[in-house]
Amino acid sequence: MSRNRMRFVWITALAYPAMMAALWLSTSHSYQDAHLIMRDRWWFIAGIASVTLAMAKLSGTKINHSRRLGGVSWLLIVCVAIVVVGGVQTIHEPGTDTHVAAATILGTFFVGIGEEVAYRGIVFNLLAQRYSIIKTVIASSLLFGLLHAVNVIVQDAQMTISQVVITTILGTTFAWTYVSARGNLLLVISLHWLYDAFLLTPKASAAGVNPNAGVAFLLFATAVIMFIHGAIRYRGHMWSEVLTT
Repeated sequence: MSRNRMRFVWITALAYPAMMAALWLSTSHSYQDAHLIMRDRWWFIAGIASVTLAMAKLSGTKINHSRRLGGVSWLLIVCVAIVVVGGVQTIHEPGTDTHVAAATILGTFFVGIGEEVAYRGIVFNLLAQRYSIIKTVIASSLLFGLLHAVNVIVQDAQMTISQVVITTILGTTFAWTYVSARGNLLLVISLHWLYDAFLLTPKASAAGVNPNAGVAFLLFATAVIMFIHGAIRYRGHMWSEVLTT
């Protein structure tokens, strides 16, 4: 991989958190009121997604390689489906602020685009030109988790540390889904979006919480299964080999 392309890894890893920091500094809401941030700043998040897409174009990296689902991807699909069912049931109850719910769905759509293009698109694909798939999954997921350290601006340090750990684990599930589906970025964008959207939209309801939010344990188990599966199947393999199979 050329030095210019390697620079895009670090540019992305630093620029995306910087844009998120700017978002947090522009609002008076805490992270616990993320649904209200989506209502007030969805246009800001759309701008971040647009900048990220432009960065992908400038990097010259092909970030979407297939339309496959991939066998192991179904583990994440099932987990996200459980979250979606709980979210839909909750926001259909009386007392839901439909304006906030709709804005949250829109805002998380742009979050899904921005974060997946940045970390499974640009970062993963560029690192994969130099390192094995396993090393690339680990590195890209760690950078994805560290992105969320900027959330300390709108929440306390203990919650931020927990979130960094959780999102690193979640990042591995998205990364292995991306590998299993032979680079189907549209799939991981959709799953990321639906997961975030239906965890947050219930905050606009009378219940205020998704009854299926406990699926976090299933996501952890999914990450472990995917990592073991990937470590066995793709040991020593390069991304180019996967794309040609």
